[in-house]
Amino acid sequence: MCFQLELSWRAADSVSGIRKYSVLLARDSTGLSSIAGPFVTKHSTEKISGLSLEDGGRLFVIVTANNRAGLSANLTFGPITVDTSEPKFSGQLKTRSDSQLLVVCWGGSDFQDPESHVLEFEVGVGSRRNSTDIVPYPPVVSAESQERSRAANISSVNSTCAVLRLQELDWNLIGEHTYHVSIRCTNGARLTTTVFAEPMVHTNRLPTQGIVMDEDPDANLENMFGVPHDIRYQLRADTLRSRWSGFKYATSFQTYFTKVSATNALGTVSATSNGVTVESRRAKLGLHPMNVLPPVANETRRYMVEMDFQSSLSTIRVQWTRPRPPLDVIFHTAYWSLERKLTHDWQTVEDFRRVAYNNDTVVLTNLHLKNGSMYRSLLKLCSERVCSEAEATPELMVLHTPPSPSDWSVNLEPDNKTINLNMKEFNQFPSSEKNTISHYQWSLQHDGANILNWTDIDLPSSDIASKSIIIELPWPVRSTKCLQLAVRCFNRAGLSTIDKRQLRDCSAYDPKLIIDPTVTDAIGP
Repeated sequence: MCFQLELSWRAADSVSGIRKYSVLLARDSTGLSSIAGPFVTKHSTEKISGLSLEDGGRLFVIVTANNRAGLSANLTFGPITVDTSEPKFSGQLKTRSDSQLLVVCWGGSDFQDPESHVLEFEVGVGSRRNSTDIVPYPPVVSAESQERSRAANISSVNSTCAVLRLQELDWNLIGEHTYHVSIRCTNGARLTTTVFAEPMVHTNRLPTQGIVMDEDPDANLENMFGVPHDIRYQLRADTLRSRWSGFKYATSFQTYFTKVSATNALGTVSATSNGVTVESRRAKLGLHPMNVLPPVANETRRYMVEMDFQSSLSTIRVQWTRPRPPLDVIFHTAYWSLERKLTHDWQTVEDFRRVAYNNDTVVLTNLHLKNGSMYRSLLKLCSERVCSEAEATPELMVLHTPPSPSDWSVNLEPDNKTINLNMKEFNQFPSSEKNTISHYQWSLQHDGANILNWTDIDLPSSDIASKSIIIELPWPVRSTKCLQLAVRCFNRAGLSTIDKRQLRDCSAYDPKLIIDPTVTDAIGP
């Protein structure tokens, strides 16, 4: 990745004046390990482009001022830490409120940025996801403006908690209100990461009172016509049946209790049930399950392997969105099932079973998946015997083998620098309704080793079966080595195939195209 560095400095020579400046970027203060430069300028500012810097690396800026008398002086800035990545967050924001304050907290190690020793935190509140229309962040600008904004901000923020006064949130408005609380973390390079807590739903209005009717426990409800009758007397002493309606809540989360009172001449005794909680608006919890990749240690994926393709025949990893409070506490038991696609229908291959999970992610192992088949996981959360409606992941295709090479050829032009590549796309399950090929790369090889780094191939988007690509080499190819053009094809599960073609016919004899270099020993005087 290329970067741009803008520099400015001050220098003066009241006797002869400054004639020129020389700017050098180095890995140490001595300037012996140069990164770029020296750059000569007559101005006290310099903009250096096209720098290749590593995240977390250090550099020194050495400015040399030369006056008109031929004398010079050096000024060294550094070390400067290169920070090109925003802070990383790996925890969870937790919110709570009392009569006056709203508090949001996180773990001391939840925000991480190895390249920045100082992290700043700001709190914002919005009426919807990804918004801060109720309490905005202070703008990320200069340090002086930051201090002015911070002085006017209503929040109190430290490294693990932020506090807001409820009077700033319209907390006392009648009805139901949802608050989306977020924390913005800024590192020393002014790069930011924003994290949202689970939405807070606040209501300050009692439910609307409904009516309760006593019904005959022996009546057959299926044969009743119209509204069931409200009875005053019954003959059974072991069963009561009640029906209620008209209780309206500001939220969809409702809890009902049954209270039974027994009265005689001496008084009344009562007993109340533990209550039953009802999610009245929908049976789905909004889990939105998705297929995810397992973490791979010590590997940086240059190309994102798509989540709806995988190479494993035995493991599936599913992650979902945690239900909003308090449903996340009530519905905490997960059940998983697996289906395989047959043409346009789905066939169950794994019945629902209870699964253990961590951080809303479940890993299923010891499966027997088929290469080239499409699968989907079904997930539901339960509380005892009450379960949510099952929700399905997107389709997942198993690609256990790499693509198969196609017919292709190379032609080295007379200038020995231009290669004409003619190729058909590699094959893998050509009858599949999904495109399984991800991308192509090329390299130049000798004896199986790369001479050039792998470079992307941009195939034309036309429907022509055979596609022609022009490759320009950085230097002319000599006829002293048997060189091969290698083409690497990746499928969408990350598996790849390498196929090669000789630039020249290395076995040709008449004429011989590969000529060994001649070495002559010479004896000097």
